[in-house]
Amino acid sequence: MNPILPTQTESIDTSLRPSATLPYKTADGNNLEADLMLPSRQHNQPFPVILYFHGGSWTKGNRDTVTRHYRSHMVNHFLKAGWAVASFSYRLITPEGPHITSPAADAKDAIRWTRLHGARFNLDSSRIGLWGSSAGAHLAMLAAFSPDDAFAGDPALAGVSTHVNFVIDHYGPTDMNPLMRTDIHPLFLKIYKWTQRTKYNNRLTLTRSFSGFSDETHPAKVVESYRLHSPVTYINPQTPPVLICHGDADKVVPLSQSLLLAEALEAHRIRHTLEVLPGADHGFHGLEGPSLVRLAQMTTEFAKNEFSIK
Repeated sequence: MNPILPTQTESIDTSLRPSATLPYKTADGNNLEADLMLPSRQHNQPFPVILYFHGGSWTKGNRDTVTRHYRSHMVNHFLKAGWAVASFSYRLITPEGPHITSPAADAKDAIRWTRLHGARFNLDSSRIGLWGSSAGAHLAMLAAFSPDDAFAGDPALAGVSTHVNFVIDHYGPTDMNPLMRTDIHPLFLKIYKWTQRTKYNNRLTLTRSFSGFSDETHPAKVVESYRLHSPVTYINPQTPPVLICHGDADKVVPLSQSLLLAEALEAHRIRHTLEVLPGADHGFHGLEGPSLVRLAQMTTEFAKNEFSIK
């Protein structure tokens, strides 16, 4: 029963500097911003754009994660292909609030804002892709799969379409109830509490932060919140194509989460690719050399096809 709270450090690629930092909404009295990176060479046409959402168990992390570790290699591939990359901040959840509906609304508003205002920055509002890592992948999928009017956010962005061309899912949670083992027998949960006190408390804190409820006192409300905020809940025939990448040594978000996603997409005949990375753990640490090159090239080819670029 993993509380999905990884602790790992990553090196940053300082060569990837934002072309601009843009406030895209105000929430809870704070500006939420996006770092926009544009290709160096000039294009006559607007840039297709990939929106990135960082990981961190929804409780920590920031948008400069896109320039860290393997992700910087992928960003360079996207920029060389002539696409823009925008990395978005979102509200982090806490036991007292905000809870998961807030960052879900922020992710939807990131799409809405890009579609409404992207032309000011030479972005192609008809070619928007999403990319996320871990919790960020969960938010990207939740934003892309759910209806336009789901997770209402900034009133100024209401009514703007949240349609996207594709989602790139890196080891993201897809079905929260199996992930958090909400079906576990109360007796086993008590044993877990007695024998794994720290992990149990971490799980309790994350559940309270995510849903606003404790599964000790309101288990049914926790289960319903996890259902309503699981990407698989919203898969339908209009769901955009998905590239799923997951390591088979991931002990934080198990590979089974991506297998569940692939099965649900297959049932609705949604275009998808499941790429299992042998030996890769959560965060793809240790991924380097040919494996890193292959991941970036495969992802770029997927995006190129879904952007309908010849």
